[in-house]
Amino acid sequence: MHNYVQLPADSGKKTELIERDGFLSPSPNRFHQKILGRLFGALWNYLQANPIGEVYASPSDVTLTDLNVDQPALCYFYPSRFTSLTEHGADGAPDLVVEILSPSSAGTIGA
Repeated sequence: MHNYVQLPADSGKKTELIERDGFLSPSPNRFHQKILGRLFGALWNYLQANPIGEVYASPSDVTLTDLNVDQPALCYFYPSRFTSLTEHGADGAPDLVVEILSPSSAGTIGA
């Protein structure tokens, strides 16, 4: 995770570590934020009435391995996975990950 901690945390950009290489992405556009807000709100409201887990929105680090740290748009954790939650996100995969793609990011998936 050496490269990741050296990336600028206050750049206002999405910061991820993929196979040990650091990547900065532009801030999400308004459409992305609107979708994220609606999804988060719907899940948040559901979980308030049915406390079966917790939901978090980006930026929140999800450390998958020493070589891979992601910041998905939205993460859900079932109570049995609460032990993986950290101050900055999670160590290990969430139970649900939502990534919101835009036309400009669609070509970079799997690259």
